[in-house]
Amino acid sequence: MRAPDTSINIHMNYRSEIDGLRAIAVIPVIFFHAGAHLFKGGFVGVDVFFVISGYLITFILLNDIKLNRFSILKFYERRARRILPALFAVIFTTIPFAWFFLPPMQLKDFFESIFTVVLFLSNFLFWSESGYFDLASEAKPLIHTWSLAIEEQFYLFFPALLIFLARRLPGKELIYIFSIAVLSLIFAEYGWRYFPSANFYLLPFRAWELFVGAIVAFFVFKGGVKHNDTLAGVGMAAIVVSIFYFDSYTPFPSGYGLVPVLGSALILLYGDANTLVGKFLSNKILVSIGLISYSLYLWHQPLIAINSFSINNKLSVWIVVPLAFVLSFFSWKYVETPFRNKNIVSNQALLRILIICSVTLLMIGLIGHVKDGFPSRYSDSKEYLDMEVRLKGVVGLNAVCNKSILNTIDCATSDEPEMLIWGDSYAMHLIPGLLSSDEKAKIQQITFNGCMPLIGFASPSTTDSMECIKFNDQALEWLEKSNVSHVVLGSAFDPLVKSMKILDRNASVVNDGKGVARKELQKLIHRIRLMGKIPVVVSPPPVSRKNFEECYKSKYIIKSDLSDCDFLASEIIESKIRITEILNVLASDNLINLTDYLCNEGRCMSSIENKVVYRRGGHLTVEGSEQLGKKISLYSLIQAKH
Repeated sequence: MRAPDTSINIHMNYRSEIDGLRAIAVIPVIFFHAGAHLFKGGFVGVDVFFVISGYLITFILLNDIKLNRFSILKFYERRARRILPALFAVIFTTIPFAWFFLPPMQLKDFFESIFTVVLFLSNFLFWSESGYFDLASEAKPLIHTWSLAIEEQFYLFFPALLIFLARRLPGKELIYIFSIAVLSLIFAEYGWRYFPSANFYLLPFRAWELFVGAIVAFFVFKGGVKHNDTLAGVGMAAIVVSIFYFDSYTPFPSGYGLVPVLGSALILLYGDANTLVGKFLSNKILVSIGLISYSLYLWHQPLIAINSFSINNKLSVWIVVPLAFVLSFFSWKYVETPFRNKNIVSNQALLRILIICSVTLLMIGLIGHVKDGFPSRYSDSKEYLDMEVRLKGVVGLNAVCNKSILNTIDCATSDEPEMLIWGDSYAMHLIPGLLSSDEKAKIQQITFNGCMPLIGFASPSTTDSMECIKFNDQALEWLEKSNVSHVVLGSAFDPLVKSMKILDRNASVVNDGKGVARKELQKLIHRIRLMGKIPVVVSPPPVSRKNFEECYKSKYIIKSDLSDCDFLASEIIESKIRITEILNVLASDNLINLTDYLCNEGRCMSSIENKVVYRRGGHLTVEGSEQLGKKISLYSLIQAKH
């Protein structure tokens, strides 16, 4: 997302409806990050901003080229004035709160993100750490800066490309830009199937959205904004549908992104101030929000993230969001606006300020990384770091057993295993419990993060889908040749209840993912029985929306009982309840429902024998799995199934 650009030239008059469109984009993003379920597709607001940015920047560049006054130095000076002062102000303000609230490992991550944000490389950092929709992502104060990084990377080459085309291939600029945009969209269609995290965060898969805005700018530059209520209305409807219909399981960016992107393009092309859409977007409230939208985008995520770490959890979203608006107004008025005015901040002063701020932030980021998040802030730093390790420990027989088919011998406790553990990370976390319940347990681990045990199909949302399908084919082949008596299927099982698309082995999209997942899981269970083996399905643990890791750490800091992190059965995430209901239908007596063992009389345990149960994403910790395994004699419980 970029700052509002109110530069006015002889060909480009201020369009208040664009500020209104910014408001329509930023509000869903904020509520999406704040966890408001209604705005489950609110992340598409960033895509709307990409279109607006591509449109405005290209229009300005076209005008400068036409008047023969384009200067690369002035272009980047203008970008720096609009982007950096507010960004740096937010980071400097966030640092002391992060120091006070963030635990060492999260603080280290925050310092690393500061370093990459200054270099406009944060999208690469967040790509390497986790997926955008992971639970861990919501607690990263600067994760939203991935979009700024994408824009600035785009504007490193786009002005030069446009100048080159205008001078060497005049009249053909639009053809080449359209061709590159189509190529980028093809990359995105390929990317969400094979490497979804890179697809989300990296420029080659996102550039087409900015190019769409650039294409619109060519048409408006030559013919002006058209008046068409119908097309503008279709554009607005497309954005609204995306916000309320898309969710984290919608492949993105992809062809689905054409809905909000082309919707934005239609408004920019046909939604002049006299259309119904234009009049709606030009109302004072939306325009006012649009004017502060850049600051609003910058402020909301640090507030939400820091709030998620606060002891006794959390100000209401209805406090955090208004606070973001207040801070954004002051940021816009006293930081953004003055820095855009050369009469207030000269070029020389701007350069000095930005260099000092950049170097300072780079040093802070580097030192924070080297110091591992300053665990010495806590008097019992050694014990605190031990808590960190307990929450991050390797789950499974060893660190190399994830996605391991060829090395199955290394991932077994016996040359003649009796039990296969097959599935994703929710299968992995059962291993410590099995071993603690029977030290002679003869088990074979075949697991792959994010890969539900289905044959011929895979979800594209969390892993490499084609690799997942291949993995499960190999697992089935291994199983058919083995002598194991019991096959334990463990997974998050989200495709059973989520309205999501899945892929078949030809990388073709299957829209009824929910129906296919249920049918194929039932077929797999039946197939295992036909082999003369006993299928046992283990449900994911019951979890609420509580951030367990941070609750444990905060209780540790204040020396409080870990049981304070317990939660009510009524707080279990609805989808988890529904998953268990579906598994009960598919597996019946061969289902082990972990809710039965972790919840009692309406209350669910977050610790057993003062050992933490949960880690990131609602998984069991190593010690939590061990304690639960002992408590319910997990290995014997599975063997008793028939």
